[in-house]
Amino acid sequence: MSSIKEIFSTKNSPINVLMQTEWFLGFILIVVYLDAYFQLVHQVPIYIAIQQREIYLTNAIDYIAAISFFSITFTALFTLMRFLHIFLLSNLLDKIGCKTYELPKSEEAKDFKRISDLKIQAVRENNKELRYYCEKAEEKIRMRTSISRRFLGIIFFTIIHIYFAKEWENYPLMFRFIFEYLETQPEDFRSFVHFVLILLMVPVFYLLEQSIKIENDYIYFSSDNK
Repeated sequence: MSSIKEIFSTKNSPINVLMQTEWFLGFILIVVYLDAYFQLVHQVPIYIAIQQREIYLTNAIDYIAAISFFSITFTALFTLMRFLHIFLLSNLLDKIGCKTYELPKSEEAKDFKRISDLKIQAVRENNKELRYYCEKAEEKIRMRTSISRRFLGIIFFTIIHIYFAKEWENYPLMFRFIFEYLETQPEDFRSFVHFVLILLMVPVFYLLEQSIKIENDYIYFSSDNK
């Protein structure tokens, strides 16, 4: 247990990496949502709304509607989706080979404990280091859940945007950038961007895989650490 604080305080610690991903996805989520909102409500992309803010960003009703829909989506809709995922979809995904629960293997079970049990043990033993370990583990779980919600939010608002778009000018800004802006660029630059987009599919599929997993409160705690 002597190295716990060293592990979580380093620059490339799991917590710091997750925080960077969480903030980045949060920024992308806001842009995707606002682009969808202004395209579907006012038929203009977000950059036009910002450029002509005296027209599109002065109506208080727009602010209330945008914030309300966003809040309702993340409080009610995503809570419902997670409920359905845990009690219905997870069983179907497990049957087709997509593991949704990250429980420790039977031969490693002795080296894993519930966070709640370890917190009780930390209080009983007055073990500040163990309590710190539990707090960091809980924070990591919270961040992973937040990352999954933000990633799924990006997918959700993108699908909604495409579904209700009446014509190409109303499609998400990202798609229009890829198909319109790149068409005016040199062939070498287009090839480079296409290569980068292909590479980006790797973290996208990883985030999608992580998003369907249901977090548990088992963390590594070997008997040697007692």
